[in-house]
Amino acid sequence: MVHLALLSAFMALVLAAGELLHREGLAEGRRLLAAIYGIYAILLWHGWAIFGAASPPPTFLLFWNGPLALLLAPLSGRFFQLALGREDEGPHGWRRYLYRFGPALIGLALVCPWLMLSGEEKLLALEKMLSPQSTLRQAGPGLVFAAAMVYQILLLSAGAWRLRVSLRPQILYRDPRTRLFAILLLLTLLLCLCILIILPQRRLDLTRLAVGASGLLIPILYLAGRRYPHFLSELQAEVKQARYEYSRLGALDLASLQEKLQRLMQEEELYTEEDLSLEGLAERLGATAHQLSEFFNARLGVSFVTYINGFRIQHARQLLLESPSRSILSIAYDSGFAAKSTFNLAFQRHCGLTPTDYRRQHRQKKAGG
Repeated sequence: MVHLALLSAFMALVLAAGELLHREGLAEGRRLLAAIYGIYAILLWHGWAIFGAASPPPTFLLFWNGPLALLLAPLSGRFFQLALGREDEGPHGWRRYLYRFGPALIGLALVCPWLMLSGEEKLLALEKMLSPQSTLRQAGPGLVFAAAMVYQILLLSAGAWRLRVSLRPQILYRDPRTRLFAILLLLTLLLCLCILIILPQRRLDLTRLAVGASGLLIPILYLAGRRYPHFLSELQAEVKQARYEYSRLGALDLASLQEKLQRLMQEEELYTEEDLSLEGLAERLGATAHQLSEFFNARLGVSFVTYINGFRIQHARQLLLESPSRSILSIAYDSGFAAKSTFNLAFQRHCGLTPTDYRRQHRQKKAGG
């Protein structure tokens, strides 16, 4: 499985080139993606060269994984920030560059003594570092990489938390792009946690498995890009719209609103009013029509018409069975429908039968029983 890392490294380079050569230009999101793909390609190649290649790894690759991973963390964090529509958050000016490149420069300074070694000395240092008997000093480059994983986990966790608290689950999971983004974020977080757990154990079999599993993210990202060519811009638009909807509902006591709504429907049978409108119901509930519409769609997952018709159809079904001599038209009016044709269409869509067939089927079952 470790050889999957090599294939994914080449795929990541192709994706990085595609972002750089994109016809829509180099917006910040595309620049970030190109850098993320490029760094990830080097890290995958690095992992394959050490744990999967038959020959010794190229010495120029050795010990760069820590600084590169420390650079990857803030870049991916910034990408998730853009995807969540929070472009203005975080440091500005020179502080932004310090935030992005500072950790990598610190990591580079820490591993600099190993980078200055000759090729043979690097291979010997790598052998000692991978040994279960290695000392803390000999494991220095590995500790830098572990620190990068911790840094990445913290940033990803913060991104996941922002995503969870900013959007209600009904809004978050209603669009395939937001669902896909949440899955990718959690997969990346899980991968970093696994690597952080496996690293201190010095087990080559588990390490090879982790390196191979790391390569799975690239094919997933490639398929996601093919399915949604404008993934980032569409995701940003969806998240911003969802946050706007949630902010408008945030001014309401949603639990109290739902309780009042249920009382109006179940006790007062407000749905039987033919001229019941969204505006009229919103006024009874102390909300605006826009707020109530968003409440139905975001909180209950149905439209106003679907919600009201559900009560009306249930009421009509009861009347059809309890009053077999009543006409379909009178039952339609009594249930809140303004016309028989509207009633028939809504009833068939909800029950799969016309009111007449529903009543006949019940009679046949009753006669047969």
